[in-house]
Amino acid sequence: MEENKLMENKGNNMTAKDWLLKSRDAFNKKEYHKALKYINRAIELDDNQLDYFVNKGIIYAKINDYEKANECFDLAIEMDELSPNPWIAKGNIYFRRELYEKAKGFYEKALEINSYSVDAHKSMGNVLCYFGNFGKAQQLFKKAKKIQKMIDEINKTK
Repeated sequence: MEENKLMENKGNNMTAKDWLLKSRDAFNKKEYHKALKYINRAIELDDNQLDYFVNKGIIYAKINDYEKANECFDLAIEMDELSPNPWIAKGNIYFRRELYEKAKGFYEKALEINSYSVDAHKSMGNVLCYFGNFGKAQQLFKKAKKIQKMIDEINKTK
């Protein structure tokens, strides 16, 4: 109770982005319920950010509430069906549950949307390993590495 009051008073001047960062910090410390509280505060302040809902879904997935996680990812997809991130996140839910064929479908959708998504290439590579398609998986891992190198080079010039 005291922590909630402190959070309210301390958080009056915080932006949605501040709450997102606070949520990520709690998540990295494996304080998932705190992370959820903070991401909810970010969403209260700005409910138009797709990534906030993706982050919320990832937190729910970490605490094994896959139904709520999928609701968050579905909402993010409704917000922007051309963002690969919620598709990858949905695939990761099925991957964790060892439903590899379903996971593969979501990763394929993410790659269809953005063929330069490093995470989509890595995720698809991981699922292909489970199907025994190591050659194709290796190609995807190499492509992900090449894309990441290009991104790093672009970021150096900024």
